[in-house]
Amino acid sequence: MSISVRTQKHIWGLFAGRCAICREHLVHNEVGRNSLLGEIAHIVGDKPGAARGRHAMAAEERSLPDNLMLLCHAHHKLIDDNPASYTIETLHGIRQHFLSWLSKQLAERAGWATTISQYLYINVPRLDEFSALSGFNIQRPPETDIKSLHEAGRSIFSFMQCYREAFENAHVMSANLADVSFVHEEYIGQLVAFDAWAFRSEGLPYDRDDYFGSIDPIAKTRRPILSTKQRDFTLSIAVDSRWITTNTAYLLFTPQSGSVVLSGIVRITSVDYSLQTMSATALILGVPSGESVRRSSQISSLIEGNASLSTLCSLADVGSEDDQELEEEGRLRCGVCNKDMIQEEYIVYGNFSDEELGWGALCAACMSNREGHFKIRHGKLFKRDGTSLTFIAGIPDE
Repeated sequence: MSISVRTQKHIWGLFAGRCAICREHLVHNEVGRNSLLGEIAHIVGDKPGAARGRHAMAAEERSLPDNLMLLCHAHHKLIDDNPASYTIETLHGIRQHFLSWLSKQLAERAGWATTISQYLYINVPRLDEFSALSGFNIQRPPETDIKSLHEAGRSIFSFMQCYREAFENAHVMSANLADVSFVHEEYIGQLVAFDAWAFRSEGLPYDRDDYFGSIDPIAKTRRPILSTKQRDFTLSIAVDSRWITTNTAYLLFTPQSGSVVLSGIVRITSVDYSLQTMSATALILGVPSGESVRRSSQISSLIEGNASLSTLCSLADVGSEDDQELEEEGRLRCGVCNKDMIQEEYIVYGNFSDEELGWGALCAACMSNREGHFKIRHGKLFKRDGTSLTFIAGIPDE
């Protein structure tokens, strides 16, 4: 009886893609493509004429997981060519010994001690579900029966604080991503936490209007992804845009480099051995504490029009991968006070929220005096270098 596809996937997962005898990895990656080099072996032979096939086990039971093990080609051939040495009892012992060893290699769970300084993502329905199952309450404001954080309006910060306090005080057990070294089905359903981890972002909206204002139904159903390569596998995290906290959060999720550093906690939902991928749903994501956070927050406040003059000056040493330059056409003047900015060291350029002004430049003083001046992802900070203005921070052109 042939082994079903479902059982094959189960065995690959159970054995973590390794040979039960030599423990070698049986997934080979070459030029971005994975090849499965392992073979599923029967302990009691799949038919009477096979090695170890003369046994009272029913035919339909011979292709069930308890009678199967994952081996490399060499060891599969070895056990079938030498059935006297590799008896049914011997192979069951090898199988059990390997699975016991493998279980000890899984990352141990410990209490999650968050280092998040700014919450960017709070998956409300999944956290409510988790809190109910874990036996602790989240005291939300009474008016926050919402379908997205966008609907919380001015209550969003007290709303976020409720979840923050609940999870900082709860003893949440999770594995540390740094300790997870291979894909395994036992991680499914578990929480995995990480601190200051770099992710590639894909498909996340640029700002709240980009998501909620879209009239494209396909765009609304597209699931953004954060991914990171960890040793021998990739962790892929699904993000539901409805639970991104603020416009600043949208900005920090989509940096110009395409890479974002996050702390957070996720739940593993599935594993794929052919792709060497573990998929997860994000529960909480945020900015880790540290110097890099300070700079990211400053750039974000700059784009949203809340930066002070001292903040602009402190960004002078924030580099950019792009060496964009803003060429001045004649004399550049501030779009608010009409000041001649030929002597200005820092100049902000972008798309004004005020439709009458449109695109234009601001001096640092006017930028710090006005609120909500630039649309998200359309603000840039330039530093004067002789006769040219060099882009040093903000969001470059697509």
